[in-house]
Amino acid sequence: MLGSHLPRAEWQARRRSLAALLAALVLAACSTAHYPVNAPFAHDVGEPRYERRQMLGGEAPDGIFLHAAFSGGGTRAAAMAYGVLEVLAETRFLHGGRERRLSDELSILAGVSGGAVTSAAYVVQGTRFFDDFSCGFLYRDVQGSLVSSLLSPRNLFRVTSPRVGRGDVLAELLDERLFAGQTFGQLARAKLRPMAIISATSTYDGERFEFTQERFDALCSDLSKYPVARAVAASMAVPGILSPLVLHNHGPACLYGLAIPASPLYKPYEPPYLHLMDGGLSDNLGVRNTIETIDRFGGFERTMRAIDVRDVRKLVYLVVNAQSDPGFEEAGSADVPGIVRTLRAVADIPIDRYSVLSLAQLRSRLATWVAEVRANRDAGDQRFVSADVELYFIEVSLPMLADAEERRYLMRLPTSLSLPADDVDRVRRAAWTLLRESSEFRRLAADIGATVPAAVAEDAPRDCRAP
Repeated sequence: MLGSHLPRAEWQARRRSLAALLAALVLAACSTAHYPVNAPFAHDVGEPRYERRQMLGGEAPDGIFLHAAFSGGGTRAAAMAYGVLEVLAETRFLHGGRERRLSDELSILAGVSGGAVTSAAYVVQGTRFFDDFSCGFLYRDVQGSLVSSLLSPRNLFRVTSPRVGRGDVLAELLDERLFAGQTFGQLARAKLRPMAIISATSTYDGERFEFTQERFDALCSDLSKYPVARAVAASMAVPGILSPLVLHNHGPACLYGLAIPASPLYKPYEPPYLHLMDGGLSDNLGVRNTIETIDRFGGFERTMRAIDVRDVRKLVYLVVNAQSDPGFEEAGSADVPGIVRTLRAVADIPIDRYSVLSLAQLRSRLATWVAEVRANRDAGDQRFVSADVELYFIEVSLPMLADAEERRYLMRLPTSLSLPADDVDRVRRAAWTLLRESSEFRRLAADIGATVPAAVAEDAPRDCRAP
């Protein structure tokens, strides 16, 4: 036998070298695996752009501009956003002799992490949403499916590549379950409303990054070919658990005469690559896009004019906050907290504090912007915003739940991609209760002649509750 005449120590050394060589060959073989690269601008830029002006421009439906922001928080947040959408779909009123649903008035769904998956699925799935999303995500063990996918031989091999990460595998799972290959270009061509604004966080500067063409302009990149599932996966990429998703900056191509529309919203991005992770790190409530956009345009009326939204008579802002319990349960113990629990607290504390500040800032800014429109009633352009525009600020937040025991239970549900079916139903019911009991929601309903539903829906069918 080959090598039998060699001393034992030398033979073992050669075996180790051969094993190392084989391992190196395996790693080298998988290095060809690569995540999908976002496309640079093509010379033909006449295709519809997934941007505010093209997606939102025109008459505000029934004079209502309804912006909903869905927070992060895993399946807990997704279920809460789902429950709110159920109420909006069942809140009906007459306008111009025809029946309308309040959900028909949605202009923007801004989503982060768990809220992002609900926002994107609502737009992509359309009339199928309430069936497909509950059976494809809410009542499924997405977290278990992700672990199984990562441990499959195919993905164990792929993720050894430096160009494929766990976040990419999540994107593929979401695409299979919910999005069926849908791209932002397809949404733009169909001009599907509401517009889903999905946000992640840049590891380079800690800033919020939104998946709109205005933001991709700063990368000299074409969002139309980008899969919706990858945007959602980036928004859900919790550090340490899921890897960031990578975007290429094609900025140098802009220097060679390509016809790229100038964007007033974002300055060009400098580094050659952008690594995106959990959107909750920069804006867990999904409200910063409103503050930043309106500040950049210089006021609410100017923003509506810039994106060509006309005849706004009611500005409705709905915030859905699936906040977890900020308490540190180890406070009742003299033991030294473990490293995992301590790291979780380190992440949660700034997110919760920043969310409170962002919400207070948004309330103040909205009131100021509306006051400016009213004060400028003679000089303003009322084709876009009525001088008598009415503001409705509706907050649906777990900490506002009156039932203390239920509030404590729901806020202590884990921020994961899997919850027991009964817990999903409890979160949905909490969302129904909070929205129906909101004084601002009832004021809006009374002003448009809508009836707030006493009950919304039964629990999801049992056949959706597969493990």
